Amino acid sequence: MSMLRSLAVTLSRLPRVAQIGGGVAVLAVVGAGISSFSGGSGDRAAIRAVLVAHQATDTRSCLTFRFAPGLNFESWAGRQFWMASTPWTAPDRHPFIFYAGPADDTAPEIVTDLTHRGVLERHLVPVSFLSGGVASAAIYTTPRNDPDFSYELVQPNFMARGSPLGTLAWPNSVSVARGNGPQQSLYLLHPYLISQVSGVCVGLHLTTITDIKPHDRDWAGRDVMTATAVYRSDGLKDWMQSPVFRRTIGSFQDLENGKDIRHRLVFHRGPKGLELVGNQEEQ
Repeated sequence: MSMLRSLAVTLSRLPRVAQIGGGVAVLAVVGAGISSFSGGSGDRAAIRAVLVAHQATDTRSCLTFRFAPGLNFESWAGRQFWMASTPWTAPDRHPFIFYAGPADDTAPEIVTDLTHRGVLERHLVPVSFLSGGVASAAIYTTPRNDPDFSYELVQPNFMARGSPLGTLAWPNSVSVARGNGPQQSLYLLHPYLISQVSGVCVGLHLTTITDIKPHDRDWAGRDVMTATAVYRSDGLKDWMQSPVFRRTIGSFQDLENGKDIRHRLVFHRGPKGLELVGNQEEQ
């Protein structure tokens, strides 16, 4: 209040016309200070609207695997094999795979545990070896696009014989000529693309927007604004807190301790409003 009282005394000593103009100027300064300090409800509402448009009011925090089970057919190394066409290996399917390997091999502990808990589903696929003989492969899948997981797209080498998860597109090989040399067998394989699990994720919900700060123009002359979006976890699932999970994959320590997740937001302010150009989790 001492600052406002001092301003009032100063205004009282000015001529009337100057008092009016000076009063407007001072109120503008005070208003700007309050707006800068609080972020302004208008800016906060505009930022929230942009996040809603970008579907960023709900997001995820993902723990990337330090150990990724992936595809492991090392025990069949050097043996050319083909998988039968099944609902998980058919040419028109796109499987979401946590782990795959020979059915007779012992699956990693985390795979067995998650299958027992109903998180993964195990499928047996018949396999034929080019040199003769048959076997079975075990493929462990997640539900399609399960939000509890992050995925990376993998393209098996479909021109190489014995490619993991490869199924023949035709019953037999196709012979092709290479220059003046002898004909070689070309095997066409499926699937061309799979989604392989790369991490485990926990859902987050936006709770508040804070630290709203207008900045100077950037190198391209655009007005820049920054802010912080604060997210809170909707809770970890039991299997994410199991001893096997912690031992093999790790833990969401910050979320378990109740820590909020903060994202730094960067906007360009243009004629049509705010444009989100940066959204990065603070470390």
